[in-house]
Parts: sequence; structure tokens; C-alpha cells
Amino acid sequence: MMSIDYNVFDEYGHVYSYDVKDKFGVDNIKDFPKDFDVKKLHDDLNICDECGDICNWEQEMYWQGDCEETWHEFLHENGCTAVCDTCFEDMRNKSLMKEIEKVD
Repeated sequence: MMSIDYNVFDEYGHVYSYDVKDKFGVDNIKDFPKDFDVKKLHDDLNICDECGDICNWEQEMYWQGDCEETWHEFLHENGCTAVCDTCFEDMRNKSLMKEIEKVD
């Protein structure tokens, strides 16, 4: 079982997914103990609802918003509130392909 040192990041600096991978060798929540809390590592971190990657919530993730400019139907359709950049692009591309297929 992995030993977690929660004091590896400076609380005043930003932390990104590559920082987690550098420190622990992995950056996906499935590779950590069940009771692992990313917020204990750093407040900048959150988990992608789709793939489970640990990411910087502000700079490496898209969030479902409450207004028209930040509402993404494909996030809603997939039951997601927050996803990493990669999952967002994949979902958006699949959604666009479905729309194109409807037109054809």
C-alpha cells in the first residue's frame, strides 16, 4: 500500500497533475488508497469525474456552470460536474460528431 506524505507541496505555490505524478509516480485517484483526499495534498487539486486524474481545478479542468456561457450539455449528458482538459476535448468532439451525423 502506498504511503502518503501530505506535506509534499508548498501551500502557497500552485500544484498541477504533473507535480502529483512527479511526487507519487501516479496521478489518478484509482492508484491511491480509498480514503485518500486530494485536498489534503493541496487546495489546487481536484479529480476528473470522467477518468479520475488528479488535476489543478482552475487551470487543468472544465467545470459545469450555472449560466449559458458555462453550461456544457455534453458534461450534463455524461453526468459530470468537472473534467480534465483531455476528457473535455474528447466529450466535446464526440458531441460535435453526433451533431454532424444528425445533419447528414
